[in-house]
Amino acid sequence: MQYLGPSITKIKVMILEDELGLAHTLSAVLEKNLGVGSSVKVCSTGEVALQMLQIHKFDLIISDWRLPGMSGMDFITQVRKSFPELPIIFMTAFGTDQIEEQAQVVSDYYLQKPFEIAELTHVIDQLLRLGIDDSFPPHPSHDI
Repeated sequence: MQYLGPSITKIKVMILEDELGLAHTLSAVLEKNLGVGSSVKVCSTGEVALQMLQIHKFDLIISDWRLPGMSGMDFITQVRKSFPELPIIFMTAFGTDQIEEQAQVVSDYYLQKPFEIAELTHVIDQLLRLGIDDSFPPHPSHDI
C-alpha cells in the first residue's frame, strides 16, 4: 500500500491510546484545530488500530508506547511495513533514553507525556506541511 499524503482540507488522524480520557480529549482538541471536515479516530489497542488501517486511510497516526496486547513499538513496526511514509508521532509517559532512541528510529516525532497541546498541534502542522517551517527539527529532545 502506498501513502498518498494528506487531503489538505480534510485531515484524518488516528490516535492509539489506551487511556480513553486522554484519547478523547486529544480527539476533541484536534478535531477543533484541524479544520472543517477533519476527523480523528480513537483506538485503544494495536490490534484494532491495524484493522482500522485496512478500512480507512489516515494522514497521521499518534501512538502511545504502552498498550494492552501489542506494544506501540510493535504496532508502528507493522505500520511501517505497509505505509512507510505515513507520519507517526510516538508518545509515552514512561520515556527513557533507550525508548526515545527506538522511537526516533521508527517514528517521525517523539513526545514525552505530559506535553502541551500547542506542541502537538505544531508538530502535526509541520508533519503534514499545513504550514511550512524549514527550521522544524525532525527529532528534537522532549525538553522543548
